[in-house]
Amino acid sequence: MNRHQRRAEDALRKERIARANAELQRDILGASRAFDTAFQAEIADELARDGQGRAVTCSAGCAHCCNQAVFMSFGEARAIATRYPAAAKAALPEFERQLVLQRELGLPQGQRTLEAADKDPEREAFLARWFLAKIPCALLDKKTQRCTVYEARPLGCRALAVVTPPAKCEAVTAETPVEERPVGFEQKEAYELARGQHMAATHRRFGRVLMGLMPQMMQWAINHSDESYDRARAEAQR
Repeated sequence: MNRHQRRAEDALRKERIARANAELQRDILGASRAFDTAFQAEIADELARDGQGRAVTCSAGCAHCCNQAVFMSFGEARAIATRYPAAAKAALPEFERQLVLQRELGLPQGQRTLEAADKDPEREAFLARWFLAKIPCALLDKKTQRCTVYEARPLGCRALAVVTPPAKCEAVTAETPVEERPVGFEQKEAYELARGQHMAATHRRFGRVLMGLMPQMMQWAINHSDESYDRARAEAQR
């Protein structure tokens, strides 16, 4: 194969990967946007039935929820890494630091997948320790307190809304009584439907459902964002 043939083959490979990435973004973000609409409708309905005149108090620049540990699919991570490559690569050192922090805060080795974490009796304790440690998301702009990948943010980030003053979120400590903690909404049917669509989109391209904590999923997606899906699938199945 001569130089011109190699260039042509490389160009075709990049074109196939770009097309596959665009299709993944379409599937993942389409499901996420559908969830946004359904979740907002659920909230509006619940507030109307509540009859207390409450409203969602979350707003741009209020980033207390961005201190939480987030589970996500590899499909979501790849969609972020390929739609916002500059923001994702800039966050890579922080994601790598957070992988170390996960162990320091007591997340057992081998307990990084969603399924394993759901069965781990220490799951809630770990999530609480992470939040109380005030470790902001690596994709959060620390100056503006805004998400740098907002349109492609994970489903777990979209499913958060509170009706109490932001000051309550800021003041939460390990000693804060339950009645003084922020009041929010549970994710219901819309969340499960969207998560199922994310899993299907991930499985269709990588041969298995890959779920995990954000630092692990994002590190892998960023480091492999320019690889073909066949190669990514082979790596994921190891």
